[in-house]
Amino acid sequence: MLVRDDMTAAEEVDWLGPTKPKRGKPELLVQRAVIAFVKRCVRGGYAFHVPNDTGGSRGNASHHKLARHRAGVVSGVPDVFAFWPGGCCWLEVKAGKGKATDQQLHIHDVLRSGGQNVAVVRSVEETEVALRSFGAPVMVSG
Repeated sequence: MLVRDDMTAAEEVDWLGPTKPKRGKPELLVQRAVIAFVKRCVRGGYAFHVPNDTGGSRGNASHHKLARHRAGVVSGVPDVFAFWPGGCCWLEVKAGKGKATDQQLHIHDVLRSGGQNVAVVRSVEETEVALRSFGAPVMVSG
Protein backbone atom coordinates (compact mmCIF):
# COMPACT_ATOMS: atom_id res chain seq x y z
CA MET A 1 0.00 0.00 0.00
CA LEU A 2 1.19 3.51 -0.75
CA VAL A 3 -0.38 6.86 0.00
CA ARG A 4 -3.89 6.04 -1.29
CA ASP A 5 -5.12 2.49 -1.72
CA ASP A 6 -8.48 3.51 -3.14
CA MET A 7 -7.14 4.99 -6.41
CA THR A 8 -5.49 3.84 -9.59
CA ALA A 9 -1.88 4.87 -10.15
CA ALA A 10 -2.93 7.58 -12.62
CA GLU A 11 -5.52 8.97 -10.19
CA GLU A 12 -2.96 9.00 -7.42
CA VAL A 13 -0.42 10.87 -9.54
CA ASP A 14 -3.10 13.52 -10.16
CA TRP A 15 -4.01 13.52 -6.45
CA LEU A 16 -0.37 14.13 -5.47
CA GLY A 17 -0.70 17.63 -6.78
CA PRO A 18 0.51 20.01 -9.44
CA THR A 19 3.48 19.16 -11.62
CA LYS A 20 5.46 22.11 -10.25
CA PRO A 21 5.77 22.05 -6.47
CA LYS A 22 6.32 25.11 -4.36
CA ARG A 23 9.87 26.29 -3.74
CA GLY A 24 11.17 25.22 -7.14
CA LYS A 25 11.53 21.44 -6.65
CA PRO A 26 9.64 19.93 -9.60
CA GLU A 27 11.60 16.68 -9.36
CA LEU A 28 10.10 16.00 -5.94
CA LEU A 29 6.60 15.39 -7.30
CA VAL A 30 7.90 13.27 -10.16
CA GLN A 31 9.90 11.27 -7.63
CA ARG A 32 6.84 10.76 -5.42
CA ALA A 33 4.82 9.61 -8.43
CA VAL A 34 7.58 7.21 -9.53
CA ILE A 35 7.78 5.63 -6.08
CA ALA A 36 3.98 5.38 -5.88
CA PHE A 37 3.88 3.73 -9.32
CA VAL A 38 6.44 1.08 -8.37
CA LYS A 39 4.61 0.27 -5.14
CA ARG A 40 1.25 0.08 -6.86
CA CYS A 41 2.02 -1.40 -10.29
CA VAL A 42 5.02 -3.71 -9.91
CA ARG A 43 4.07 -7.14 -8.57
CA GLY A 44 5.97 -7.53 -5.29
CA GLY A 45 7.70 -4.21 -5.93
CA TYR A 46 8.94 -1.60 -3.54
CA ALA A 47 10.84 1.66 -4.01
CA PHE A 48 12.36 4.36 -1.86
CA HIS A 49 14.36 7.57 -2.13
CA VAL A 50 18.10 7.31 -1.62
CA PRO A 51 19.63 10.28 0.22
CA ASN A 52 22.40 11.35 -2.10
CA ASP A 53 23.06 15.03 -1.66
CA THR A 54 26.24 16.15 -0.02
CA GLY A 55 24.82 19.63 0.37
CA GLY A 56 26.70 21.54 -2.30
CA SER A 57 23.77 23.62 -3.54
CA ARG A 58 21.51 23.71 -0.52
CA GLY A 59 23.42 26.25 1.48
CA ASN A 60 24.14 23.89 4.37
CA ALA A 61 27.07 24.53 6.62
CA SER A 62 30.28 22.80 5.57
CA HIS A 63 30.34 20.68 8.73
CA HIS A 64 26.97 19.16 7.74
CA LYS A 65 28.33 18.36 4.28
CA LEU A 66 31.38 16.70 5.81
CA ALA A 67 29.24 14.75 8.30
CA ARG A 68 27.07 13.37 5.49
CA HIS A 69 30.15 12.46 3.48
CA ARG A 70 31.66 10.65 6.47
CA ALA A 71 28.39 8.81 7.00
CA GLY A 72 28.70 7.38 3.48
CA VAL A 73 26.41 9.69 1.52
CA VAL A 74 27.62 9.70 -2.09
CA SER A 75 26.84 12.55 -4.45
CA GLY A 76 25.46 11.34 -7.77
CA VAL A 77 23.70 8.18 -6.57
CA PRO A 78 20.33 7.88 -8.35
CA ASP A 79 17.29 9.23 -6.53
CA VAL A 80 15.23 6.05 -6.30
CA PHE A 81 16.05 2.39 -5.71
CA ALA A 82 13.33 -0.01 -6.84
CA PHE A 83 13.18 -3.76 -6.44
CA TRP A 84 10.89 -6.71 -7.07
CA PRO A 85 11.27 -10.47 -6.72
CA GLY A 86 14.30 -11.34 -8.85
CA GLY A 87 15.35 -7.84 -9.89
CA CYS A 88 16.11 -4.25 -9.08
CA CYS A 89 17.04 -0.92 -10.63
CA TRP A 90 18.20 2.59 -9.88
CA LEU A 91 16.15 5.51 -11.20
CA GLU A 92 17.52 9.01 -11.64
CA VAL A 93 14.52 11.35 -11.61
CA LYS A 94 14.58 14.51 -13.69
CA ALA A 95 11.88 17.05 -14.41
CA GLY A 96 11.43 19.24 -17.44
CA LYS A 97 14.65 19.60 -19.38
CA GLY A 98 16.87 18.70 -16.43
CA LYS A 99 19.99 16.70 -17.27
CA ALA A 100 22.08 14.27 -15.28
CA THR A 101 25.28 15.86 -14.01
CA ASP A 102 28.73 14.52 -14.85
CA GLN A 103 28.94 13.08 -11.32
CA GLN A 104 25.58 11.34 -11.73
CA LEU A 105 26.62 9.90 -15.11
CA HIS A 106 29.84 8.64 -13.53
CA ILE A 107 27.92 6.87 -10.75
CA HIS A 108 25.51 5.42 -13.35
CA ASP A 109 28.52 3.96 -15.19
CA VAL A 110 29.90 2.52 -11.94
CA LEU A 111 26.53 0.91 -11.16
CA ARG A 112 26.18 -0.50 -14.69
CA SER A 113 29.71 -1.91 -14.56
CA GLY A 114 28.55 -3.79 -11.46
CA GLY A 115 25.62 -5.30 -13.35
CA GLN A 116 23.00 -2.88 -12.06
CA ASN A 117 20.08 -1.51 -14.09
CA VAL A 118 20.02 2.31 -14.27
CA ALA A 119 17.63 4.68 -16.04
CA VAL A 120 16.93 8.39 -16.14
CA VAL A 121 13.17 8.99 -16.00
CA ARG A 122 11.00 12.10 -16.26
CA SER A 123 7.54 10.62 -15.75
CA VAL A 124 5.56 7.60 -14.65
CA GLU A 125 5.29 6.59 -18.31
CA GLU A 126 9.08 6.59 -18.76
CA THR A 127 9.38 4.69 -15.48
CA GLU A 128 7.02 2.00 -16.76
CA VAL A 129 9.05 1.62 -19.98
CA ALA A 130 12.32 1.38 -18.03
CA LEU A 131 10.95 -1.14 -15.53
CA ARG A 132 9.59 -3.35 -18.30
CA SER A 133 12.97 -3.22 -20.08
CA PHE A 134 14.60 -4.43 -16.85
CA GLY A 135 12.17 -7.34 -16.60
CA ALA A 136 10.03 -5.99 -13.77
CA PRO A 137 6.59 -7.62 -13.46
CA VAL A 138 4.64 -4.47 -14.25
CA MET A 139 0.91 -4.97 -13.94
CA VAL A 140 -1.48 -2.99 -16.10
CA SER A 141 -0.99 0.64 -15.09
CA GLY A 142 -3.71 3.18 -14.51
